[in-house]
Amino acid sequence: MDLLILISSLIIVNSVFHLNIQRLGKFINIYDSPDGKLKKHRINTPLTGGVIFFINFLFFLVLDLIFLNIFEDFNKRELFSLFFIVSTFFFLGLYDDKFKMSAYLRIVLALSICLIVITLNNDLVISTFKISFYKNQIFLNNLKMIFTIFSIVAFIHACNMMDGINLQLTLFYIILAIYLFLTSSVFAYVYIFIIITLFSILILNFKKKIFLGDSGAYCIASILSYFIIIEHNVYDNIKFADEIFLMMILPGFELIRLSILRLIKGKNIFEGDLNHIHHILIQKKNSLYLTNLITSSFPIISLIGIIYFQNMYILIFFILLVYYLILIFLKR
Repeated sequence: MDLLILISSLIIVNSVFHLNIQRLGKFINIYDSPDGKLKKHRINTPLTGGVIFFINFLFFLVLDLIFLNIFEDFNKRELFSLFFIVSTFFFLGLYDDKFKMSAYLRIVLALSICLIVITLNNDLVISTFKISFYKNQIFLNNLKMIFTIFSIVAFIHACNMMDGINLQLTLFYIILAIYLFLTSSVFAYVYIFIIITLFSILILNFKKKIFLGDSGAYCIASILSYFIIIEHNVYDNIKFADEIFLMMILPGFELIRLSILRLIKGKNIFEGDLNHIHHILIQKKNSLYLTNLITSSFPIISLIGIIYFQNMYILIFFILLVYYLILIFLKR
């Protein structure tokens, strides 16, 4: 019964958004304008994907208080930490969508948000982790706070770097949410809420009615990182760090590769360019759908590998090899 209430309520809420998407865009009044360089879409497009997700998130919290009681084991500080990380990253991204703050200020604010969040909720501090091909547990000791903050910020930044073409980042988030749904029964309703909301955003993005925006990229990445850490630290549903790395393998590879390239060229590592794998693919193949199929195959292969394959380090090496072979082939 609770599941039916959740699904039907989310469908109704998102149907209202679909019917009033132009009004929402005008009300928010934040648009992504084409510049012929990094932004090659044809018309001004509202950056309302994050707004839709955040309103759905608030609605989900209200549903939980009235019907679902998913967070009944959370104390007030823990529940507030969830609300805080999602809302602050949403407003940080929304402000950046509107006023384009400097990359350094954005990183400082993101680091500050993460510090406050893990202070509010000690369950988010990654103090130990395991690797599937190493028998001993790795203890972080005095580095645990730094490691946790770096992990969250790096994941959010890496995801935001993927947001360069229609559908791609939303598809990645959906696959990641499906992975979490398959690993846990504790927060199944949370992942159902995320998946339904993301499919709603995906449809609107497919119709070129909206973009996800930094507000969407940040707040969705923040809620996913929150529950990934909780699943690992509290419930032990994610047992190995390389599981997480596998699911985040494409944004991780892209973050590392592009940061190194920009440093070699003397550029700001936070400055956008057209060297992302999705940009190279779409320039060479001139197909949005083929590009999304190829980039989505990375997390899908990782998900299948986690379920059926024991030697994850071999899988990581294989995906890394495929990634660079694709880049070499495209650069010819």
